[in-house]
Amino acid sequence: MPVAFPSIKPAEREYTPPSHPVTSVQSQNGVTTKRIWGSKAGNAELSLQFRHIHTDKAAEIVQAWLATNSGIDTLILPSTLFSGVDSKLKELMLPSVGALSWTFAERPTISSVGPIWATVNVRLIGEVRMR
Repeated sequence: MPVAFPSIKPAEREYTPPSHPVTSVQSQNGVTTKRIWGSKAGNAELSLQFRHIHTDKAAEIVQAWLATNSGIDTLILPSTLFSGVDSKLKELMLPSVGALSWTFAERPTISSVGPIWATVNVRLIGEVRMR
């Protein structure tokens, strides 16, 4: 069951678009042959940094991680994550494009900044999944 990611505006966002599964082989005479293995692009990445957020918000991100069973279940991404992104780029990043499902690529990392503030780094992956 999809899990809602907390509605927190990131301070920084890095996006890598999906790509098709392709293998490339080079023969001894230098000829390169490439083969595409699917009709859908996948493995997009979205890295988010939440700087100087309250530790309660950091805990919400950790709770979302745990609720996805360590990245097994998918996420429902709030529009807040895309605040300030151009509408054309935002359309490409949303899950509906190419049937991508977003989930955690790895555990979030939390750095403490004083007694009640934290910086949290999150890396998400957009995968093509069976529905």
